[in-house]
This record gives sequence, C-alpha cells and structure tokens, in this order.
Amino acid sequence: MTSPFDEARYRVLLEGLEITVLPYSEINMGDRSDPEFYSRENIRIEKALRDHNAKPLNDYCELKASAFYPAATHLYEQGEVPFVRCVDCIDYPLISKLQENDFERIPRSFIAENNSVQLIHKSEIVLTKVGTPCYASIVQDYDELALSRTVLGLVNIQGINPYYLMAFLRSHYGFSQLMRHREQTIQYQLTLDRVRAVQVYSGSEKLQKAVETIVLEYFSRLQEIQMRNRYAEQTLLHALGLENWQPPENLTYERKSADVFATGRLDAEHFQPKYDELYRQIKKTGIETRRLEEIILPVMNGFDCRDFVESGTPYIRVGDIKKGRIEIESAFQIPLTSDKIGKDISLHTGDVLFTRKGSFGNAAPVWDEAKHAVISSEIMLLRFSPEHKNAVLPEYLALFLNSMAGNIQAEKWAHGGAFYSIMQDDLGQFVIPLIPKPEQEALRDLIVKSEAARKQARFLLDAAKCAVEIAIEENEDAAMAFLNKSQRVSL
Repeated sequence: MTSPFDEARYRVLLEGLEITVLPYSEINMGDRSDPEFYSRENIRIEKALRDHNAKPLNDYCELKASAFYPAATHLYEQGEVPFVRCVDCIDYPLISKLQENDFERIPRSFIAENNSVQLIHKSEIVLTKVGTPCYASIVQDYDELALSRTVLGLVNIQGINPYYLMAFLRSHYGFSQLMRHREQTIQYQLTLDRVRAVQVYSGSEKLQKAVETIVLEYFSRLQEIQMRNRYAEQTLLHALGLENWQPPENLTYERKSADVFATGRLDAEHFQPKYDELYRQIKKTGIETRRLEEIILPVMNGFDCRDFVESGTPYIRVGDIKKGRIEIESAFQIPLTSDKIGKDISLHTGDVLFTRKGSFGNAAPVWDEAKHAVISSEIMLLRFSPEHKNAVLPEYLALFLNSMAGNIQAEKWAHGGAFYSIMQDDLGQFVIPLIPKPEQEALRDLIVKSEAARKQARFLLDAAKCAVEIAIEENEDAAMAFLNKSQRVSL
C-alpha cells in the first residue's frame, strides 16, 4: 500500500540539492565521476574561463615539489634557509621578512645532501599542497626558500605578472578550480598534474599591472601594522624599565623547601630566578602594580561545542586569537539555538580574552565586532571590576599580557601534562603594572591605528581578487574602474 505523495515534505528534503545535466561525452569516468566535481558552479567557472580564452597554468610556469627527505625537525635550530610550510602561506599572500621570526629553517648542508628538497626564489609562487591546500603566496623578500612536502612551487614564471597570478589563484575563479581538483587519499591534497591543468585568465598587461600595484599597497599596510605594533611594545617595555633587560637563564638555583611546599608546585621551572628578577626590574620604576585578580571580576571559561554550521554565532577558539586581536572573520559558527549559548559568558566591549591551553598566553581586547561571539572552554574571559574599569584600558592589558613581561609570567604559571595550560586561579596571580593613564591611552591609539591599517590591508587584498573576477564576469574597463575606486577609498 502506497502513501499519498507529500509535496511539502519532499520540497524540504530536496532543499539545497542541485542537479547538473551534462552530455556523457564530457564526463571522464576514468578520471573523476564524483558529483561535486561537476557541480553547477564548477561547470560555470569552467565555461566562463573557456569563453575568455584561458590557458592552462602550465603555459605560464613550471611546477616543482620536494620529494621524500629524512626528518629534519632536529635541525631547525641550526638552519639558515627558511623552510616553507602550509602555515607560512595560508594567511600570507606575500611571503616576506614580516614572517622572519615564524619560519623554521634547515641547514644548507641538509639541502645539498638531499637533492629531493627543492628551492624557490623571489617573485615565484608557493602553493599549499596538502593539509590545507589551494592557497597561493608570492615570495616577496627572500632570494631563496626551501619547500617542505606540504607545498609546491610555481617557478620560471613567464608571460604573466606573478602578482596578478597570485591574485588570480586566490580569487574565486582560481581557488575554486584548485579546490575542485583536490584529491582525497588520507586527506585532501593537490597533485602536480592537476595543478598544471588549472585554467588561468591573464587579461591585459594594464590590468595585471594595476592588480600588482594594489597588492603592493596591501603589503605596505602590513609593514605599517608591524611598525606600529613593534613601536607599541618597545614603548611599553621602556615604560616598565625592560627595554634592555634580558631574562637570566640560570642552569642551577636553590629554593627553600618551605617556600616550595607553600606554593603547591614542585616543578623546577616554576621557581626559575628570571621570574623574581622580572618583578624586581618593574619595581625599580616605582610603578604601582596589582595582581590581576585584584582588578578583574572572577575569571570565566567558555564551553565546548562541535556542532558547527555555515551561519550562526561566531565561536572563538584558541587559533582565532592572534597577535593581539580576535580573528572574528575566520571563526567557526555554531547554531544560534545551541543550549550552550545560555551559559552566561556573553562578551562585552572592553573585555579581554586570554588563551589558557595549547597556544596559551595570547590575549586580545574585545571590540564591537566581536561582542556578539561566544568563546570555547580553552579561552578565559577577563572583565574589569567596576572600580578598575576606567583605570586600566583593555588594549593596554592585552598588550602587556602579549609582551615579554606577560609571556614570562605565563611560563611561570603554566602546568604541564598532555598540553601546557593555565588555571583561573594562577592567571589571577599575574602581576600587572598600572602605568599612568595617558601612557596607556597613547599605546591604545597605536593599537587602534594598527587595526585600521589591518582593515585597509584586507580591503585592498579583497579588491585585487575582486578585480580579477569583475574582468571575467563583466569586462576589464569595469575591473579597472573598480581598482581605481578601491585605491581612493583605502587612502
């Protein structure tokens, strides 16, 4: 016995699904027959590029990748050649000296002994291959970089502006093709043959040069950000009498057993002399200090949630707090209806977030754009007590916690285990110098200007990618007009 057809029910079941109708001759059953490969958007991109006489990437460059080589992690501290990995590319469309302190390095002798390790040079492009594939980055400052097995290189680039090529590969038309051509074994990855076949719309030399100009303006904003951030930290350390201070690294030291048992800590790292020396250095300045627990309300943790959705409430995790700011744009989303959101951890403008586990010790102020978000259990929420709300600026507190003085205290109070972490009570023991309010305000102004430059940088990079898309979807005149307007707006 069959039940009556329920149209409403089947409309709901079919919502979000799509059908692509193609001639059988256009499907290579020996290659890819998965439906995602033939999605409507992938077919649209393929047709649009064909209509614009796009050429395969292989026509513009050669591709290279490092093959198997012995483990080199134990050589990183001895190395001098930057070793490019996925993490060095994803958030860095231009690989530059701004990342100087972030690179791992391998010895030149290791490269000589293992000719399977490939090199890449200035103005060539790195493409992430495995792990988090499909992100292109142009080498801006370095004359020579070594490629890890997680990336591949686009070298000997000819017939196309490399800055434009990077922007194209990061645009919807380039990135979507790369995502389409990923292959899944243990994890998604790109192969050299599939990347060679990616179709590239080159456009005119005028368009390419205009895209390069705006990409370089994006880079100049990044340099401005680093300059302001460095100046802010140097100004802070000068105010604390720490600008020329180096923490001592004693090989041996002694502590009274009574002092050790009184703290409840038996690990030797907790009693390193550099911690007491830090406090003495700050005390010499005569600046008033307070323990963190004296200027904030009781610390709160967030909650665990793995129910991620495309549209919901931003869920801030440890990886979303970077370099003194909350990367709200890249945060995962959780359902608005999640019962966990009922937990009283709503964020307020002027709060400070602090990572307690994994990459512990990173802090960021909560600004208006993040106050509607929620936080994971690995993040602690710091909120000023009413009497100290106007005495300590959130930007200053975050800057201090991220500085050398804050990092050293994080080392002191961290607990070992599977991951190092900091407990709420221990965080409360951090010593916070209360520098004069005008000096805090000057530091805040530097941080605010740095954030404004960051937003301009993001706008310029998006404009470069968008111009490529406009050229394909409309025409180059419209793309040039868009770039000219974007440059005026960013000034």
